[in-house]
Amino acid sequence: MIKSKIEYVELLRFLAASCVVCVHLPPIKAGAFGVDLFFIISGFVMMYSTSVSAKNFFFKRIFRIVPLYWVFTLGVFVIAIFHPELLNNTKANFFELAKSLFFIPFDKNETGHFPILFLGWTLNYEIYFYLIFGLCTIFFYKFRDIICSVFLILIVIIFSSNKNFILSVYSNPIVIEFIFGMIAYRTLWLKKFDIHSFILILLCVVTLLIIPQSRVITFGIPMLIIFYIFHIIFSKKKMLDQIYYLGGCSYSLYLTHPYIIQFVEKFTKLFNMNLTLDILLIIVSFILCVGFALAIFIFFETKLNKKLRSLLSK
Repeated sequence: MIKSKIEYVELLRFLAASCVVCVHLPPIKAGAFGVDLFFIISGFVMMYSTSVSAKNFFFKRIFRIVPLYWVFTLGVFVIAIFHPELLNNTKANFFELAKSLFFIPFDKNETGHFPILFLGWTLNYEIYFYLIFGLCTIFFYKFRDIICSVFLILIVIIFSSNKNFILSVYSNPIVIEFIFGMIAYRTLWLKKFDIHSFILILLCVVTLLIIPQSRVITFGIPMLIIFYIFHIIFSKKKMLDQIYYLGGCSYSLYLTHPYIIQFVEKFTKLFNMNLTLDILLIIVSFILCVGFALAIFIFFETKLNKKLRSLLSK
C-alpha cells in the first residue's frame, strides 16, 4: 500500500517554509531559496500523487490552495481599506483584488509581480503548473511529465523577451524547477534512469544553455541536490508523526508569516538593536508564526478540506 504522504518530503516542505520566514526576519533577510525548494517539491508531489490517483486532480488542487489563499487575501484587502498604514505597499484596489483572487499576474504599483497577498506570486506559478500538468495527466498520462515539460519550456523560450507582463511572468525560467521535481520523482522514487529521464534532463540542460538564468542555477540546482540528499538519508527512516503536522502547516506558515513578523517588528521596534535582542525576537517571531500556522492548519484548513473532499466524493 502506498502512503499518502512521504515523511521526508513533509519535512522538506516545512524547512522550505522556514527558509522563507527567515527572508522576512530583519536580522536575517536570507533564505529565498525556500521558494525554489517548494517548486521542486511541487513537481515531485504532483507526479507522486497522480501515480496514486489522478481522479479529480483539479478539484483536489483547488481545495488545497484556494480557500486559505482567498481568506487571507480578503483579510489583507480589508486591512488595506481601513488601516492602510499597517501595510507597506498594498492599496484597496478592487481590480487588483479580482486579479489576485483568480491568479492573474499584474504589476503591483510598478514594483513587480506581487498580488494583494504579496507572497501569492508563487501561487500564480503553482496554479499555472497545475493547469498544464493536469491537462497533460488527462490526455497524456503515461508521458505527462514530458509533455508538460515541453510546454513549459516552449513558453520560456518563445516568450522570454516578450513585453506583455503576463507572458513575461510565465516565461520566467523559474518554472524549470517544477521539471526538476519531476526528474527527482522519476530518478529517486521510481529509480528509473531510462530514456524518459534522459529526455527530461536534456530539456532542462538545453533550455538553461539557451536562456541562462541565475536563479535556477544558483538556487534551483542546489535545492535539487538538497532534495536528493534528503531522499538518500531519510527515505527509509521512520520519523515522528508530528512531521505530518509541520508539513501540513507549511502552506499557512508560508502565507501568513510576513504579517506576524511585521506586527512583532512594529510593536516592539527592537529588531537590530543588539545581538541578544535579535536572537530573542527571532525565536519569539518564529514560534508565533509556526503556532499560528499550526492553529490554522488544524482548526480551519484540515476541517474545510475534509468537508470539500466529502462533497466531491458524493
